[in-house]
Amino acid sequence: MEWCGSVKRDPTGERVLVAAAAFLLVSLFNPLAPVAIAQADERPAGAFSTQLQFDQEAAWTYLVSQVEGGPRVPGTLGHALTEELIQEVLQQAGWETYSQNFTPTSGEAADIPLANIIGKRISQSPTGSSEIILAAHYDTRPWADRDSQGGSIHPPPATPIPGANDGASGVAVLLALAQALEGRNLTTNLTFLFIDGEDYGPDIRSMFYGSRYYVDHMTKDEIRRTSAMILLDMVGDSSLQIHREPGSNAQLTDEVFAEARAIGVETFIDDVGQGILDDHVYFSRVGIPAIDLIDFDYPDPSTNYWHTLEDDLDHVAAASLGDVGRVVESYLLTATLVEPTDEVPRPSPGPYGDDTVGDLQRLEALKAIAWVSVGGICALAVGLWLHQRRRGTPWRITESAAHPPLVTPTVARTKKT
Repeated sequence: MEWCGSVKRDPTGERVLVAAAAFLLVSLFNPLAPVAIAQADERPAGAFSTQLQFDQEAAWTYLVSQVEGGPRVPGTLGHALTEELIQEVLQQAGWETYSQNFTPTSGEAADIPLANIIGKRISQSPTGSSEIILAAHYDTRPWADRDSQGGSIHPPPATPIPGANDGASGVAVLLALAQALEGRNLTTNLTFLFIDGEDYGPDIRSMFYGSRYYVDHMTKDEIRRTSAMILLDMVGDSSLQIHREPGSNAQLTDEVFAEARAIGVETFIDDVGQGILDDHVYFSRVGIPAIDLIDFDYPDPSTNYWHTLEDDLDHVAAASLGDVGRVVESYLLTATLVEPTDEVPRPSPGPYGDDTVGDLQRLEALKAIAWVSVGGICALAVGLWLHQRRRGTPWRITESAAHPPLVTPTVARTKKT
């Protein structure tokens, strides 16, 4: 840690002050220190619960419809049926609906037509110039690469995952939420984004097609007006526990978790979970506050049905969809939105790059080593400086026949016993 301040002349006082300063700086800037969780202002529990209209049984029906229609791999019947379901529900709820069609040119999904489905709801409020994006991916993994029975990357055999949690759950919540908001006049515009090509794989180069395309085609004004982006991914786990995702925007996370506490939803666990590379990262990079609501421990840290054939109806629950839906609805009803400014947010690389989470962890380890190295160098420099001050000897002594010593050599000292 860099430290270059002046200290008192007393050697003992100098050591104490240096030690205290070093401790303070390490505490403040150490990247390995525990993350402090900022608590948002509380309001009375259940203050808005009577206004919530989210129907978890409707959400469950939408989840079951997706799974029973088959895997939603792009280009398959199940994918087409889910597209129709999304468009039908949005249109019946009065949302302006359209598709953003595109065809990737690289990766495993190259030359496969994809489509983001977008629902728009324009606020009637005179202050409704800000916008919130709520998103979920509706495609499913083409290969059950985490499953010994269907884990081949290419056929044969290659069995797609059912995707009850990984895909269908987030879509189901958004569809039921679109109905719950029908006729409600919020103070912000809403965009519901159903992302395609998120889970194609097998690696990150062939994933997140839809979110990348959507962000790349946002105008500067659209970025400026977007106050928040909330991603729903894997939110149907029957043993739901949603932790704070550390790569998500801290303030927005505070606000959403405050809503969970206020309406008594206990499945939102107010501590920091693991970092997830997901669709929200691409929104963060252009300066949009974005969060990922996800329960990646599906169902727990020792067992995970993610990308396996066990991601089915037996391992998801309507109550989990209800918890997430009510929290997001409560947030939309109570959020205080900052009016957009003329300044376009400066692009930010966000916490993650285009590599894997493993690469991210290695980067954080290198940063920690760098911090420790800088701290050690500064501590050594300060120690040498104090040592020279105690001895009363300057850093360099110039001595020659023409130039006598600048100072009198120090008399040998007797060791104290």
